[in-house]
This record gives sequence, structure tokens and C-alpha cells, in this order.
Amino acid sequence: MRLTQLIATSLLLIMFTSDYTVADDTTIEQTDAVDALVGWDAAEPDEGSDSLDERRAKLDNRAQELAYWLDGFFGDPQYDLDKPESVVRLIAITDWDEEDGTEFKFRVRGKVQLPNISKKLNLVFRGEESDDDEELERYDDSVALEYKLNEGTRSKFDATIGYSSRGVRPGVRYRNEGPFTRNSSYRWVQQLQYTNKDGFYTTTRIDFNRSFGENYGIRWDNRGIYGEETEGIEWRSKLSLRQRLGVDTDRPTALSYFAAVNGVTQDEDFTKNYRLGVRFRRQFYKDYLFLELEPAYNWRRKEYEDNRDTVFSINIKLEMALGKDLTD
Repeated sequence: MRLTQLIATSLLLIMFTSDYTVADDTTIEQTDAVDALVGWDAAEPDEGSDSLDERRAKLDNRAQELAYWLDGFFGDPQYDLDKPESVVRLIAITDWDEEDGTEFKFRVRGKVQLPNISKKLNLVFRGEESDDDEELERYDDSVALEYKLNEGTRSKFDATIGYSSRGVRPGVRYRNEGPFTRNSSYRWVQQLQYTNKDGFYTTTRIDFNRSFGENYGIRWDNRGIYGEETEGIEWRSKLSLRQRLGVDTDRPTALSYFAAVNGVTQDEDFTKNYRLGVRFRRQFYKDYLFLELEPAYNWRRKEYEDNRDTVFSINIKLEMALGKDLTD
């Protein structure tokens, strides 16, 4: 098993770092894509952040441009935190699982800039989601103040102080991203957090992006959580083929075909779940309204001594994305 994992990892790294030639050399400006996507204007860079030229240089990388578009469309939490403008997502979720039944949830996620207080200060809402129940409980929904300590061309360093049902949540977050080649890029996010219930824990996320033409890309994302109350390292690895459709139309669509696996390393060191699925997301009626469907097949066991069960699940989301002045 270890040898298989090593070979698979090596092949993926070769794929992401090899500079293939693509037939279509068209690059879509990320700001234009975002304007068409969610119906609000992209903000100019804040004072002290990347210059406009530096941002455009980043977007010359095909993999980063496509990753930015898809992350913005899918509403990736890390992407929203790094946007140079306010964005708040109101999300109604219906989660059906053969084993656990139906659950209805409501999430508020995003950030609001506070320029009247400081251009470096944001109000952050974290409505967390996870494939793993224990991860979801640990993160919990919270509200926090985020202060930008430093920002460079590729990196960003923030400090946060928040509150949730698990208590006060001080922490720091570091992000570094950039290209390997014109068609491949990476993003590394490291976060150190403290809560009254969980003590200290750190979260590491590493994403690799690889574009194939204008509208297809592969993402390999890996996340690990380690702390005082975790089961060793609680890890997850996910490989996705992502596609955007109708980018020039009024109502774009995006698809993500994925295979994911997650587990823990403490004591028994076992894999909890193997997951296959597809994520379909589309704008409808208004630019700020999104409908998302995610059917998935799971092969899982919650505890080491349990038998592994096959479970089908469907996740349905209705989302309203409000940006910049939060009135559009």
C-alpha cells in the first residue's frame, strides 16, 4: 500500500510540473470572469497589497486563472478569504445520507471589509463544511476579526480572534501560492488555532492545480489537522477533474468529478472513507443565486472495529452570494 501511494504521488507530481503544450492559447482575464460570474465589480488592490501589475502577472498563469475562476464559482472558503473585497454567502443545505438520514442546515460564510476602522481589518464568518463529522464539529461556525499582518506577491499572513460555541478562537493563518509552470500552480495554507474545548491544533492544506486547455483543470488537494484533541493526524486527500461551461453566457455552469479519501493516524491508523462523486453548480435566475447538487458514493467505516459499508448520499445547496457593497 505504501509503495502504491508513493508511485501515485510521483506520477501526479510529474503531471503537474511537466509543461505540456495546449492547442488553445486563449486566456480569460480573471476580473472579467468574476464580473460575469457573480455580478459585482472586482476591487482594485488595497494599499500595501500586490500591485495591479503583479496580480495580472499571476493571471498569466493558465492554471491559476482557471483555479481562481472555479474557486470563485464554487465558493471556496480559502478563495473568499483572499479576495480583495467583501463577499458573504448565505447557504441553505439539504444533506441526505442512506445511513444518517436527512439534515437541513444553514450557513453564513465570507468576509466584510471594515475600511472605516482599518484597511487591514475584516469581519469573517466561517460556516464550515466537511466530509468528516469530527472535523465539522471541531471547526464549528464562528465569527472573527481578521487583521492582515503582511502581504507579498505570493504570500499573506493574518491574525484572527473569533468566537463560536466552542469558545474564544485566536489564531494565525499563512498562505503562499504561485506557479510551477504556465499550466500548473500550487497553494499552501497553514493555520494555527486555539479553542477552549480543543486546545491548540494546526491545519495544513496544499493544493496543486493543472490546466488542460481553457476550461478543464485538475486539482489535487490535501489537508491534515493535528492537535491536542485530534486522532493523530486527521487527513484528507482529494483529486478532482473540474470543468467550466458556458463562461460567455449569462448563466455559467461548473462540474467537478472527484475521488476522495480520508482517515486518521492515531492508534489503528485507518482510512475512514473512500468517496466518489460529482459536483454540479449553476447560476440561475439572478447572477448571485446558485444551485448545487452533489451525489456521492461512500465506502466507509466510522470506527476501526466497524465493518465498511457502502452508502449513497446527496448534498443540495441553494446559495445567495453578496459581494462588495453587499447590496447587489
